[in-house]
Amino acid sequence: MRWGVPADATNYHQATSLCREEIYNCQRLSTGPNFVTFLNQKHGYKPLQTTIHVAEFDTLLSALRESGREVTQLLTWFKRDDNIVPPMYVLQPISSVISGYKEMENEEAQQHWDRNYNELRDSLKFASQKCFDKGLITEDVMHKYFMSVTEDEIFHGILNFPGDPTEHCLCFVRIIEDLEKNLHHQKAWRFIDMIQENKVDEESQQILSSLRDEKIIHKLEDFNITKTQVKWSNKDGINREDHKTYFELFAATFYDGVVNLIDKAVQREHCLNMDEVYIEVLQHATMAVDRCAMFHGREDILDSVEKYLTNENSEPLVLYGQSGCGKTSIVAQVAKQVPLIYHRNAVVVLRFLGTSPDSSNLWKLLRSLSEQISICYNKDRKLIPVDLEGLKSYFLQLLECATASNPLVILLDSLDQLSAEHKAHKLNWLPPKLPKNVHMILSVYTEARDIISMLKLLFLSKSFISVPVFSAQLSTDILKSWLKMKNRTLTSEQFNIVEDLFKQCSLPLFVKLIFDQVLAWKSYTPLSECKLASTVQKSIEELLFQLEKKHGQVLVSRSLAYVTASRVGISEVELEDLLSLDDVVLNAVFQLHLPPFRRIPPILWVRIRHDISQYLVDKEVDEVRTFFWYHRQFFEASETRYMKNADFSKKIHSLMADYYLGIWHGVKKPFTYSPLQMMRLGLEEAESEADRKVAIQPLIFQQGTGKIPTRYNKRKLNRLPYHLHMAGRRNDLYGKCLFNYIWLKTKLDATSVSSVLLDYISYEENKSPVYKALKAAQSTLKRFPQTLASEISGRLLAVQSSMKSLVEMEFLKDSLSASARTTRLVPYQPCYTIPSDALICSIEHPTIPVNSMQVIISENSKSLVTLTVHNEVITWDIISGEMEKTTVLSTPNGEKLNVMYKGIGSENVIVGTTYQKQSNPIFIMDLRSGNIESSLIMEKNYPAVGFIDDLKLDITSKLILITVLGQAADVYDRFSGKLLQEFNVITDQVVVLGNGEMVLYHTRQSNIYSVHSLESFVLLHQILTEQTPKALFMGESTPVGCVLVSGSPAAHIIDLDPKSSKFGKTISKLDIPKESELQFARPYGDKCLLITTDKLILWDIKTNSQNMVFSVPQSVKPDRKVLNFEGVLTPDLQYLVVRYEEYILIWSVDTGKLLQTLQPMKTPLKRVMLSPDGQFIICMFRKNNTIMIWNLSRVVKEADSYRPLSVDGSARYVSVALSGTSALACSSSGNEFISVDVPSGKVRYIVSRNYSALEPTVTPDGIYVVLRSYDEENCIKLWNMESGKMESVLPLSGLQVKHYVLSFDSKTVLIIIENYITKVVTLNIYSIPSGDLIREIHVGRLRITEAFFAAKDKYIVLSTEFIKGEDDVDMAVKVYKTENASLAYDLPHMIPKSTQPVVQGEKLIIAVQKSKRHEKDKGEQKWKLIVFDLEEGKITFTSNVIPDGKLKFGNIGRYGIDHYRWVYDLKKGVKSHHFDSEEVYQKEASGHLTTPKVSADEKFAIWVHPEGHMLKLGSIALGQIVGVCPLHSIPMNLSITPQNIILIGCEDGRIMLVQLVNETEQNLTNTIMDILNRSKVQVQKVKRYLSWNDKNERKKDDHRKNIQFSHETESKFMACTVL
Repeated sequence: MRWGVPADATNYHQATSLCREEIYNCQRLSTGPNFVTFLNQKHGYKPLQTTIHVAEFDTLLSALRESGREVTQLLTWFKRDDNIVPPMYVLQPISSVISGYKEMENEEAQQHWDRNYNELRDSLKFASQKCFDKGLITEDVMHKYFMSVTEDEIFHGILNFPGDPTEHCLCFVRIIEDLEKNLHHQKAWRFIDMIQENKVDEESQQILSSLRDEKIIHKLEDFNITKTQVKWSNKDGINREDHKTYFELFAATFYDGVVNLIDKAVQREHCLNMDEVYIEVLQHATMAVDRCAMFHGREDILDSVEKYLTNENSEPLVLYGQSGCGKTSIVAQVAKQVPLIYHRNAVVVLRFLGTSPDSSNLWKLLRSLSEQISICYNKDRKLIPVDLEGLKSYFLQLLECATASNPLVILLDSLDQLSAEHKAHKLNWLPPKLPKNVHMILSVYTEARDIISMLKLLFLSKSFISVPVFSAQLSTDILKSWLKMKNRTLTSEQFNIVEDLFKQCSLPLFVKLIFDQVLAWKSYTPLSECKLASTVQKSIEELLFQLEKKHGQVLVSRSLAYVTASRVGISEVELEDLLSLDDVVLNAVFQLHLPPFRRIPPILWVRIRHDISQYLVDKEVDEVRTFFWYHRQFFEASETRYMKNADFSKKIHSLMADYYLGIWHGVKKPFTYSPLQMMRLGLEEAESEADRKVAIQPLIFQQGTGKIPTRYNKRKLNRLPYHLHMAGRRNDLYGKCLFNYIWLKTKLDATSVSSVLLDYISYEENKSPVYKALKAAQSTLKRFPQTLASEISGRLLAVQSSMKSLVEMEFLKDSLSASARTTRLVPYQPCYTIPSDALICSIEHPTIPVNSMQVIISENSKSLVTLTVHNEVITWDIISGEMEKTTVLSTPNGEKLNVMYKGIGSENVIVGTTYQKQSNPIFIMDLRSGNIESSLIMEKNYPAVGFIDDLKLDITSKLILITVLGQAADVYDRFSGKLLQEFNVITDQVVVLGNGEMVLYHTRQSNIYSVHSLESFVLLHQILTEQTPKALFMGESTPVGCVLVSGSPAAHIIDLDPKSSKFGKTISKLDIPKESELQFARPYGDKCLLITTDKLILWDIKTNSQNMVFSVPQSVKPDRKVLNFEGVLTPDLQYLVVRYEEYILIWSVDTGKLLQTLQPMKTPLKRVMLSPDGQFIICMFRKNNTIMIWNLSRVVKEADSYRPLSVDGSARYVSVALSGTSALACSSSGNEFISVDVPSGKVRYIVSRNYSALEPTVTPDGIYVVLRSYDEENCIKLWNMESGKMESVLPLSGLQVKHYVLSFDSKTVLIIIENYITKVVTLNIYSIPSGDLIREIHVGRLRITEAFFAAKDKYIVLSTEFIKGEDDVDMAVKVYKTENASLAYDLPHMIPKSTQPVVQGEKLIIAVQKSKRHEKDKGEQKWKLIVFDLEEGKITFTSNVIPDGKLKFGNIGRYGIDHYRWVYDLKKGVKSHHFDSEEVYQKEASGHLTTPKVSADEKFAIWVHPEGHMLKLGSIALGQIVGVCPLHSIPMNLSITPQNIILIGCEDGRIMLVQLVNETEQNLTNTIMDILNRSKVQVQKVKRYLSWNDKNERKKDDHRKNIQFSHETESKFMACTVL
């Protein structure tokens, strides 16, 4: 028990009290056993009483005087302290009487004390015995002077234990039977109390016997007590050799006893699991009682709170004030008074946030609150959701349970103490409006500015109460009250000192600090020593100084340095381990003796914590119970005092980093003895080492199995990078954390993408390609964290050549290896974009519709909301791209919601639907919180709404306006959905004016704008224009409108300020140049932005003159006319941001200079928005559902980013040679082609601009490509893939050519030609590359649905239809011999388009044939699958199981996969399994759904999920998905080569190459090295041609520079290298 109690404790007589505190600590924290005593035949050391009541002391003195004994010594060592109430005599520190006692080498002083101790003890024993004999004191009082320290510990640990000691205590008794026969032995005194040599202290033995054999037995059961008798050994009495059996039995018994108590305690805790809420509530209630006990004053604030509670209020009440102003005590007092001032049956839910694990983070807080409310209102706790979003919604639902007879009052103190995880400080979990009978009181300190700002956005100013500091008089009164509670007071002179101080500072925290200091003042303390600091900071410094003085400067400074350096909290185990690793601390502690093992005694920190416990708070951090400074001022003072020295700070952080790295777990750590230790302990060697027994630090404590989740070491994952950074250990930070794949993956799994990204930002690595890669991938990683390796390697391959450190290269290698091992899919070359710093985030979510316009930005520019295809409104954080909240909107009949607008001048969002056949549901949401404000079914519905743009929704503070263009213009009550007004107007435009006071409608095909009141609904005004207007455009913050007139350059500026005398009048007519065709306008104060078909004009309304013209550069213009683009000015009118096709153009408004041309993707933009503050550009796209958010100022500076192999526009077609050697990619516009050498991943040529074609087809050998152009004549062209030469042009009309196929030997092309008049079909066979006509095959008037070469090109197989009559179609497969064009086989009754080769170019074909005995049975036709051998001329296999469409086989011909991902076993004729059977695969907006494929060896199937934008890999043998790879775009096509290289053409223009890796380790290693080596040297200049129509007229594109694929912007990343 006394291991680690320092020598200084003896000086102050604290050893016994410290041990007592440790007992209390064990009783508070331990599960099961909390006290184990080892008793023998020695009573032990008997300490002096440190305090004695004055009356008792005077009685003892009188007894001594009556007996003629000297009392001077007692009066010297005990002084009367009148500051204790009632007064007591206090034992003085030894050093205050005996000078030199603190000097360790002063043996004379030690002996002096020993004599005084014995004399004092004898005097007190004698006097107490006399007083007891006379009946002046009780036996218990007398016994205090005879009690040993061991007995005192047993008294508090067992005899006076408030609980059941049999559940927590063990007692081991050892009796040496023949001890008294060996009293002559020199070590006998160690085992029994002796008065003098060979004489036993019978008095001690009698007390010990009573304790051991009577008192303990009455408290404990037999199973708690173990008695053992042994014999004396002449070798030291007890030793390991002679008493081996005893020690082994003792060890086993001890172990069994401890385990038994632990097991029983665990069982009890399991039984009490339902009482976790009770324990949590009790903890906060106990804290409230403590706070209320010290509460005084604040009547004005309590009165305001009472008014809030007793009146109807729909918002929470917020108490705010500076840190330490007393908010927590006020909240506690309010909780106490609620039944008195509000309602006696009110349900009070109280939490002091951050003071318990269940109140430290949002998820646990909401869970705890929901459980308590559920219990109080008899709701089933099993209904409480587990997921956070569900928990938020359910918590708000539970508030509705409150009733008038049982109202609900929720008090949440210190919102700032809630951890920021789960976006808690966004406060979207708070109810913006409280239900009836619910009140909520919140508190926060003013220094938490972000939280205060968010609260002020959510609630009205009347809902806030400022908490001031105390007055000087109140501070004094409170101090006196607190002293009284502690049975203390001060002298009048001491009170004067304090009162003068309170005139300078009266912050409640300061009063508390002063109180803690004056508690130590004695009435006899000289006034010169009664010094107090005048500020909070200085008071804290004084407190810390006194701690150091009391407990040792080294121990305190190091302990508190670790606490402070933790930044967020540290656990008891961590601190104990760290102190045990700190040899400076251990050398200071172990000066006089060596411990049994080199580890810090726990009691040392217990002492320190006991003295500052009121300033520390327990909280859960990283799923571990920790403690930290409760007040910010303590953290700041401690940081200044202990961490100011940079070198010392680095040492502290470095040791903490080593601890989390686990360097010293199970390893002996070297240390050096000090010279003093060597001298005192008689050591010869200064150097030594010892295992410190510190905790292991793996990344994962326990892998999850079944229902048991994986338990991660979140402390290490979250704290190690910070300490490495603070220690300046950059190499370790890189190698162990930021650029360590295993670390990164584990942290991603354990925490979130945002936490991972925050590390790079916090530790100054947000310029690195790794950070950019992670940020670009964050949307995918949230849903598919297993794709991390692919995301990293698919981007970093692009900057491999610029990597300058082994750490980076190893990181890339590890990522590739992980990708291969976990998904079997490895990026074959760089295949993802590495965005510039300007890209804030990219939001990719499968439920956001393609081509969506339903995106709204909040007024504070911090969040945006999207409407999904699943009727969800998702709130996103603009900065991080994190999903903040998902709100599900349930419609009565399952209507799909597809319309969303933002309210005028508010943070309300209104959501509706165009699908109104049964009802017209409307939802109103609060944009700030994401909560549903109201859900309505409108009185009228509009079943004839045609398009989304036809339905316009507006909302004011009282009304909802629903306008269906060309049909209706109606007004409804916002709160009931009742129809209030139907305006008799057929409108094509609606504008709400002012603050929702009026509405303006334009009557379709007229020159009339009518303005109606939204209060009386009467017609107020009509605005007439000279001609029929094209549209009226309003400024967002300007009460004017700009009217454009159809077919005219004229623009009219109209005053639309309802308060203006010129309302409705034209205040300016803009004299626009006549050649300008205006498309769009937007007023900005005195300016107006006008958009024509090719430029933008900034017009000065006042001067009616042109300010600036912004012309779209030729380099971004397409060959066609662009009719739809838009522009917007920033709020400060500094920049003009324009959406033009796939570009964002940014001009300086002042200079007119084009500052930046940004191409977010190679796909057209749908919409570009500016955030209200002008900082962010938000862009959406026409053909995908990605939302990109850009920082405008960064875009202006630099917008370059790395883009991998891409075509201009979407990569709609990618034709791959059967040999796998070549591929040709074609853009969706058909005017750009890229020739790719697949094995090397290099681009051979790019042909673009003056040419367009349909889907290309590459010959099987990869040397040539056949294209069909849009030309009416000469539409078939043969091009050399390797040289870029046009080999030949076939003189065929585009109207004739129906289809073409290539021969397996790549030497011929079969073209199906149909006479568009006679409908006669001819098969023409041309040679490749000459284009010579080899043969014609006339097949008559057949409709050919399929054609291909088979059996090594010996046959041409046609799937045909011959229409005999309206319902009579003759379906057949006709097989012609290529050599002589003769008909070889005619297979009747075949389903069209079902015929295909089993393996390309081989002899087997499959088709679906009508049964010979075909009959219609119950409306179903009988069909069968056949396999036909062209060489044998017979059917070799049939099956009644028909695949769904064509099958894609590999090179074996057994397993094929159909369009719906069914795997067909051709050998058995069955569908073997269905991949992704639970998924519903929808076509994207492009109408494209790629066909699944099978690998050449038919071991794997590959397919793409268009909605999730994922490539998936399935094992055919296992029937399971074994890998996924993100695409980050809509997949347009999918191919796989015989070398297992997968090619995917994406909607954003990228052409991805992904390697499917074989199983062997050697193959994996070789593949990775090949990829690295190929990417390292893959810098190339690619020739770009305008066309290939004439090989002699090739020209380089003047508008596009020669490009470098795979390292397009390598030089830019050279400056961003990781190390």
